[in-house]
Amino acid sequence: MQGEPVVVPPHSETVSGHVLVVDDDSLIREATCAYLSLYGDIRSQGAPDGLAGCEMAIAARDKGWPYDLILMDMNMPELDGYEATRRLRRFGWGGPIVALTGEILPGDREKCLDAGCDEYVPKQFAVRELPSILHRYLPKRSGNA
Repeated sequence: MQGEPVVVPPHSETVSGHVLVVDDDSLIREATCAYLSLYGDIRSQGAPDGLAGCEMAIAARDKGWPYDLILMDMNMPELDGYEATRRLRRFGWGGPIVALTGEILPGDREKCLDAGCDEYVPKQFAVRELPSILHRYLPKRSGNA
């Protein structure tokens, strides 16, 4: 796939929002944030592990500017995405959390959903699946993409 252009499909509505990308791989974090900007007015921030992700999400919520969506890697040091998701739910986080993970073994989807994630997207399919995730969970505004 290297060298292939990223094609942004046209939409009658674009999305906007505040997204937290939690991933221990800085290249994936940065690439995901850059990719998100192709789909509308999306402000994204990255967290290097589940602990930092929890702290950032709760702090943003408490300041009155909660994230509209959290994209959560599940296999991270310090605090993995499963426990980070469970903590966020225990702390009253009601917003969408989507597992964006390399975990693709049988049962991994169910494990993510059981931890409290709203959806499961294998990283291998992220480019294909993220547009529909963004349009499902982020606020929409009229206009061209």
